[in-house]
Amino acid sequence: MANATSKPILDMCCGSRMFWLDKQDERAVFRVLRPHGTLVFKWNETQIPVAQVIALTDQKPTIWQRTGKGDKTHWILFLKEAV
Repeated sequence: MANATSKPILDMCCGSRMFWLDKQDERAVFRVLRPHGTLVFKWNETQIPVAQVIALTDQKPTIWQRTGKGDKTHWILFLKEAV
């Protein structure tokens, strides 16, 4: 459990806490992209097609590049609009 003087820690896994030992650690901070910031999303569709993942959002990618053996790795960039 975090105390009042603990500094926040950015969860680089978009909030799933999959790598955290203490999944209840209150220092975790996520969804922190500033307006005009760029989110770089990498996905390998060996198990789940990228189209199924992209269908979960109404945001449109700015850049989309397929790479890797069989073009199964996708690098997708999203630009956050100003609020």
